[in-house]
Amino acid sequence: MKLTRLITLTFTLVAVAGLAVLIAWRDRLPPSRGMVGEPVMHLINLSQVGLVLIENHEGRVTIRWGKDGWSVDQQAGFTADVRKLRALMLNLLRTRVTEKVSENFKALENFALLRKVENNWKMEANKTAQVISIVYGLEKSHRLMFRLLIGKERRARIRSPGVADGKSGGTYIRFPDTNRVYLISEQLKFSNKPSDWIDNRTFFGMDRREMRRIRILGKQGAILHLLREAPGGPWRLKRGTDRAWPKQRIERLVDRVFGLKISRVLSKRKQTVLAPEQGRLRIEVTGFNKMEYLLDFNPPGFSPQKDTLTIFARMPHEIPQGKVREKLTAFNTRFGRWVFLIDPKDAEALFGQ
Repeated sequence: MKLTRLITLTFTLVAVAGLAVLIAWRDRLPPSRGMVGEPVMHLINLSQVGLVLIENHEGRVTIRWGKDGWSVDQQAGFTADVRKLRALMLNLLRTRVTEKVSENFKALENFALLRKVENNWKMEANKTAQVISIVYGLEKSHRLMFRLLIGKERRARIRSPGVADGKSGGTYIRFPDTNRVYLISEQLKFSNKPSDWIDNRTFFGMDRREMRRIRILGKQGAILHLLREAPGGPWRLKRGTDRAWPKQRIERLVDRVFGLKISRVLSKRKQTVLAPEQGRLRIEVTGFNKMEYLLDFNPPGFSPQKDTLTIFARMPHEIPQGKVREKLTAFNTRFGRWVFLIDPKDAEALFGQ
């Protein structure tokens, strides 16, 4: 489990800037000294990271490691986007302290670098900092590994076009164990919107070259039916249709189906139902291995709009053993327990054919 997580989270980081010594096996977080020229984040044991928390006056995001991988607490425990988590880690590892600005506790509010505990346990705009915390969190044990306070941005002052007066732009930061204010040259900000941290790809893990059929179904029957004869081959409208679409239009529609994104997670389903909701808007994508992926819109008990959907996979007959069964189980584990929202414009484009 540890090795899998380590590989997942650090593969990109190790490949960038020669970070061959990315993993330092340390038991405790050393004091944050904040020396000018040093990285913002010292080397930590990423294989033991269990929680990543981001908090400011707008809200809180908790990204958690569990048995099914990384997930977002505030999105009903749905899968987190590991690509964004890697980018966060990479930013912290490669960002260096540019200069020391202040060491006066009374000035911290001016830089929006107060901690909540220093502000009567309130998070306020332009006063308290955005806080990034990386926590050891295996099993039931939690211990802080790294924490950074991010304050206001400083823009470069320009005397004339293309000429700065010596004050660089960047972001003010502070380490929690000191009153010193530092500047980094980058604009280091992270989203506090939980839906920004989910993996919003609806067909994650699917090889679209292996898909044989796409059907878009309305309440009165098929709206559109696309087929192809061989993996990776051209798509065409099913024979017998009275439509004649150019290749480019068909390909654009296919791209729209496979590029459909989740806006946010509405809730968990009361039951994990792996059967289609009858008589509703639906998209069916079938592979050459006969596995069917179903996006069922407007499920009962939720919004009547087209932008609400459930996602799951099934086989028309007995599910075979081996990789096909594993793939179907993994897909349903990933999607089958939640109700999602998508952009209403995407739903309208798909069902308005």
